[in-house]
Amino acid sequence: MLGRRVARRVLAVDHHLAVVPDQLRYRGTFGALATGLLATTVVNAGGANGLFYGNAKLLAIQAVAVAAVLTYSFVVTYGLLKALDKFMGLRVSREDEMMGLDLSEHGEAGYNW
Repeated sequence: MLGRRVARRVLAVDHHLAVVPDQLRYRGTFGALATGLLATTVVNAGGANGLFYGNAKLLAIQAVAVAAVLTYSFVVTYGLLKALDKFMGLRVSREDEMMGLDLSEHGEAGYNW
């Protein structure tokens, strides 16, 4: 939870679910690096041993792969968002946001209070 808050502040991410920090921290990155740590030929004879079984090279390969994927993802996402921002904008106006997007974007009330 603390990592999510820090990532949102540092990256200035306006994303309430904080999916990106969660995915980077736990699932994809950890899984790829854990392969470099825990892999063993006992489980997969066609594979390679990881760091815990005496092969630091596999962890290095996994770390380079993680860095490449993160770099590629950042560059492509940044380019797409810049293009979208230029042609159609990424944010609604402050007035539309305060009124509520149900009314400003769809012309109907989402809730009847």
